[in-house]
Amino acid sequence: MDIDDQKSCCICRALKPTECFGTYALPARGRLFTVAERACTTCFMTDPARGMRGRCIEFVKSVIDMLPPDDELWASAPRISPTGPYAKRPHISDGELEGMMRAAGDCCEICATPFSDTVKHRIDHCHQTGMIRGLLCHSCNVGLGFFRDNPRALHSATIYLERSAP
Repeated sequence: MDIDDQKSCCICRALKPTECFGTYALPARGRLFTVAERACTTCFMTDPARGMRGRCIEFVKSVIDMLPPDDELWASAPRISPTGPYAKRPHISDGELEGMMRAAGDCCEICATPFSDTVKHRIDHCHQTGMIRGLLCHSCNVGLGFFRDNPRALHSATIYLERSAP
């Protein structure tokens, strides 16, 4: 096997064939880019949180932002459809965001964790309607996603936790 057909996993550090690494879609500048994972599929499935951190999304977006429109990578990336899954992502102005931050007291609206350089805000929205609901920390936003935004399931989880609390 040629060394060019291998890469190192950012978690286990093993040198593996490139087929052992997945890809993910990254929307940027109105296009959808396919980016190679830095974690091998085995490590990513074993520890998704570490795998997600290995993506370095902000760095990849900064590289994409520097691409000129006539670049081959830019030209080959498909445009984001106005009716596709990435079209429903919430977009708000800086002024609207500032107002939401003030209204939320610069804290997560569920757990009240203050936003900071290490705790970033997430714009929570309804996946059915696209309506923005508020600002959450990453953990609370992901938690709602795991419960598929189902209030009954969240209520059942609350009862379960309270039942087994010390």
